[in-house]
Amino acid sequence: MTLLRLQTNSPYGHSTSVYAINGSVPGPTVRIKRGEVFRTRVVNQLIDEPLVIHWHGLLSPEEMDGHPRQQVESGQSYDVQFQVNQRGATCWYHSHTDMLTAEQVYKGLAGLFIIDDPEYDDLDLPSGDRDIPLVIVDWRSNAQCQLTYSTSMADRMRGYLGDEALVNGTPEAWLAVDQGRYRFRLLNGSNARIFKLAFSDNRPFHLIGTDGGLLGEPIEVTNAILTPGQRLEILVDFANVPAGESVTLRSLGMPRDAGLPWLSQDLELDLLTLHVEHPATLDPWPIALAPFENWRSEDAVRTRKFTLSSSAGIHYINGKLFEMNRVDFKPPQGDLEIWEYQNMGQVHHPMHMHAANFQVLERIGRGPMTPEDEGWRDTVLVNPGETVRVLVRFEAETGLFLHHCHNLEHEDAGM
Repeated sequence: MTLLRLQTNSPYGHSTSVYAINGSVPGPTVRIKRGEVFRTRVVNQLIDEPLVIHWHGLLSPEEMDGHPRQQVESGQSYDVQFQVNQRGATCWYHSHTDMLTAEQVYKGLAGLFIIDDPEYDDLDLPSGDRDIPLVIVDWRSNAQCQLTYSTSMADRMRGYLGDEALVNGTPEAWLAVDQGRYRFRLLNGSNARIFKLAFSDNRPFHLIGTDGGLLGEPIEVTNAILTPGQRLEILVDFANVPAGESVTLRSLGMPRDAGLPWLSQDLELDLLTLHVEHPATLDPWPIALAPFENWRSEDAVRTRKFTLSSSAGIHYINGKLFEMNRVDFKPPQGDLEIWEYQNMGQVHHPMHMHAANFQVLERIGRGPMTPEDEGWRDTVLVNPGETVRVLVRFEAETGLFLHHCHNLEHEDAGM
């Protein structure tokens, strides 16, 4: 387990109470090779709170996945063991406790889980100290510099939005780099904040991976949307930044929707300042990455429709709220299906499914698909007034798995 600690220019100088995993926030990065067995023991040392951990993006067995039915009380523990038998990817883990997920994640119960794939070894992607994991969250600043969690009706409706960013647990974070090429593994670990990532000088960068692993080929962009629960892998070089100067990774904020102003996600945030210290030699850009099979909609055997709606801080899927032991449907193993999400409300819903990766097929009502829709995803953003269709096939594990919104306030409210 490793954790990259960034440096800070912050003048805060305060001690902050957190929910730590093995003494760190975010939790230590788990790094494992494809085919290896992951083993750990989850010990709940929280005071008077139950706990269960979900291995987000991992195709784990039902009994290891982190369903709220499996949560344990304070002072109890449970063992996790499963073989990691899936393509290389940047995944993560986080609290999945019934009605406490939002507060526990906000206070620190999350970390990265990276699967290294021997099939990618010949791609010559940046590695070592050029392979940088970045856990990005927003937090609500206060004079005491505490991760205080107290929701209003507005928070329950739009999600708990902060006004400052933390990167790897660090405010006003910065990192020394050279003029070479870097691989950034980006996780949006926020409760509700959607990041529109770009660099301060508008430099292009290349998308090389999404939730479920590498793309078929790099895609050049100047910005990319990263919604709660999602991961992006990008390549960026600083060859044209003079030594001694800096460039900043920022979030540009989402365009204001037609809804009420307090529902907006238009706040701009500085995330990470990159100080270029000395020259470096650039390697050629990779032309191809990982083999990728595009599924065809005409091969789908059925379509399932999900209507997303909200009222007074309560959020529904097909008019229903979560019930611990209810089973809504049973997808046959191996069938290709279309899942269609229709957002009838004025707030964003990042929809996440356990036990499978999917391919985004179509966006209707708000514009075309974007580059970050490419590849394998386990979480997709459904904007207000939009319909999104995805292709999914469950073929890894059987059992009872969750399907929910990854806006954590929405999830805790029953979505």
